[in-house]
Amino acid sequence: MPLPTFSALVPAYLARRTEVATDQIAIAVAVHPGLRALHVRPGQFVKMAVQGATGTHHEGLFAMSNAPLEDTLEDGGLDDDGTAIGPTSMLRFLLRTNNPEGGEAADALATLRIGAPVMVSEPAGVGFDFARAKDRHLAFVATGTAMAPVRAGIEHALARPTGARSISLDLGLRSPSHLAHASELGRYRAHGIDTHVHYSEPLEDGSVIGPMAHEALLARLLEAERARDVFVVAVGQPAMVKDLRARLVALGADPADVVSNY
Repeated sequence: MPLPTFSALVPAYLARRTEVATDQIAIAVAVHPGLRALHVRPGQFVKMAVQGATGTHHEGLFAMSNAPLEDTLEDGGLDDDGTAIGPTSMLRFLLRTNNPEGGEAADALATLRIGAPVMVSEPAGVGFDFARAKDRHLAFVATGTAMAPVRAGIEHALARPTGARSISLDLGLRSPSHLAHASELGRYRAHGIDTHVHYSEPLEDGSVIGPMAHEALLARLLEAERARDVFVVAVGQPAMVKDLRARLVALGADPADVVSNY
């Protein structure tokens, strides 16, 4: 899927940052309420620019972890000079840090002072449209910090029921120390979402030790004979999404029934 055209970047600032798991931070970026209002579907993302410690300019694409309908109006914001201001609209994100394959913008955000300015585009991308999930099984699959847009999708589905007969989540991680926001998984289970966490470690030769999230979903779909009765939101490595779509299509599913955010 080609990337959309992004709007011009506008001023925002880093309002919150929390280390939530190994090499993962959760951040909140304070934005103008008009920009926040343009976040209309889960799965949307923004381009964000940040200045690193050495003055280097870094840009990255980050998907919101908060759903469009979640209340993100908070008190206690700061302006660029550190002066307290009134209620502020927030966009929230889950970012991977110390990524050997890139991610300089995320690393810069991990050390940026709270209240420091950043530049953010308007929310982009079509997001997740759950219309095709009605009267079917809705399956979410995520790996690592790709849980951010999937979290937004789940929260949206809980707030505005999709009409799906059932909902599941398969989350793939490297280890238990990489599990962010474990309490939310417990809340999903309490809401009846069939929630699974799978731990696997990629090796240098390209093989993987341990179960993979999309493989686990496929196994359950085959066992329940519902491979053609599922709408899947899959976010993570492009190869994973491509493999999952191809294998479901081979089982008779429609390619449009496996979507990602970009």
